[in-house]
Amino acid sequence: MIKRIFTSEWIKLGRPGTILGWMGPVVWFALMGTYFNFSDAAEQAGQFRGPFGIAPGPEQLAAPDGWVIGIHSSASFIGLIALALFATNIAREYEKGTIRILLVAEPRRLKLMAGKLLALASFALLICAGATVLTMGMSLALAPGEGVVTDAWLTGQGALEVLKGFVNIGLATIVWGLIGGVLAILLRSAAISISIGVGFLFIFEILIGQFAPDIGNRLPATILGAFAAGGTPTIDYAMAMIMTAVYGIASLGVSLAVFIRRDVTD
Repeated sequence: MIKRIFTSEWIKLGRPGTILGWMGPVVWFALMGTYFNFSDAAEQAGQFRGPFGIAPGPEQLAAPDGWVIGIHSSASFIGLIALALFATNIAREYEKGTIRILLVAEPRRLKLMAGKLLALASFALLICAGATVLTMGMSLALAPGEGVVTDAWLTGQGALEVLKGFVNIGLATIVWGLIGGVLAILLRSAAISISIGVGFLFIFEILIGQFAPDIGNRLPATILGAFAAGGTPTIDYAMAMIMTAVYGIASLGVSLAVFIRRDVTD
């Protein structure tokens, strides 16, 4: 059963060292994004800051969603960590040969991979939740020193924006992970999967965006970043949602199809 596979996978993922090892970088980037948002608000509002996106102004930070903008600014970094998480977990089964043992215990490949992916997705959501809570706390700590009014944060609308923000960043992070998963199944190497994922999604996409913005605005990293942020000036939320679903379904479909049909000894 999928539940049994899910539970056994969490035995590995639930180790304190594993949780801290993967959550640490996510929290670091979320807190860095939050710090830069508040420190840049007065002088660099509206300016592009590379992977951290466009600096919000004081008015944006004072809005109901202002205390979680930091994690949105870090969406690309968090996504790359999720890609590495999925790729490492899946590819190591091939590298160590444990995939054969798993298939002896559970020969139904669809259920095996579904249980593994569900466990990884839930783990990604857990670390995103932890990073979101810490981002909110840091925002509350930094706001007074930067003169940002926090009244709108502590309202029903503020709570709703936190929930919406968490759903967006959580789903975007899972799709990043699924991309890492399909690379791992196709390439069977954690190092190669992560290298190709980072190279294409974080470097090649930027180059395409510079020379062909219409194409660049439809590529995975740009779309997932826009979805995590609830939309951007160039990509509206509805389009980002549709394209995120397309990339997620395509990655999942290819992963399962290849895993089911290809011999693990190839």
